[in-house]
Amino acid sequence: MDTTDDNESQPERDAYIEVTQAEIEAMKTLGAEGNREAMLLLERRMADKFRILREERGWSQSELSERLAEWGFDLHQTSIAKLEKGKRPMRVAEMHALAHVFRMPPGAVFFMAYSTNEIGMSALAGRIDDTVERMERTKEDLLKHIGYVVDFLADDQRQLNEFVDMVRRESRRDPSNKLVQALAERFEEPEKDGPPSAEEW
Repeated sequence: MDTTDDNESQPERDAYIEVTQAEIEAMKTLGAEGNREAMLLLERRMADKFRILREERGWSQSELSERLAEWGFDLHQTSIAKLEKGKRPMRVAEMHALAHVFRMPPGAVFFMAYSTNEIGMSALAGRIDDTVERMERTKEDLLKHIGYVVDFLADDQRQLNEFVDMVRRESRRDPSNKLVQALAERFEEPEKDGPPSAEEW
């Protein structure tokens, strides 16, 4: 059986490899995290290519699970769904078994043209889920920090109120203390925009 798409030309495969390599090189500039993401990108695309091959043959995920069992791999339908969404890593042995199920050498699947503009919806859905999870975690962190800021400002306001009350009490107790009287008068004035200047104090 022919192991490549009859309609797929060598220039198309070369273009795919070139684009993929360019994406990986761009990710590597991000450091260790970029390197890791570059490798995971290849794994997600490999899994999505198997999804494309499965759908081209009209197989369900359960059917693919049964065919893998014939090769000694007990992958439940839910495990295959996670693989296709990029939510579960793919072992090398599983990749070889999947390739054999589709009667293709693993290398042919790896270099199979894959348009970056036609990313499988399953893989895309998995990435969207990951993004939503990161956004939720970020929101929770922001809410925590906002809570800390609110508590900090409330504590500052409490201390300021205590200081104002102390100045007013001292002003009534000792009218001759000019500094205390000046402070008391300052606190009795209407609020102004911004903190008082050195001259005002």
